[in-house]
Amino acid sequence: MEANTGKNGVIEQNTMLKVEILWRLRMLSKGNFLSESADIHGISKATAGRVFNDFLDAVIRNIGNVRIPNIIGAVDGTLVPILAPKDNGVAFICRKGYHAINVMAVCDHEMR
Repeated sequence: MEANTGKNGVIEQNTMLKVEILWRLRMLSKGNFLSESADIHGISKATAGRVFNDFLDAVIRNIGNVRIPNIIGAVDGTLVPILAPKDNGVAFICRKGYHAINVMAVCDHEMR
């Protein structure tokens, strides 16, 4: 990723760090393809893959240290693609237009 430079040609690392973190969080939240996200943000696909993997490694290493005040748990869901059932297949077509089962997960503040 290219960094902004100040008047003296000094890389504005703080700005660059913010851009990288925001890009990585967007990738996680939107589920974009790496190539599309790299194109949108003007970085190479190779760089995008490297920095995204570095970010995920850091998150995984530190996930046990994350504590957000006043949080009692989390709920999330995803669509798991399936083959169309023989009976009542229409009931399994998701909002994105393919056959899927909606899976929800819940955990408490201790990630149980």
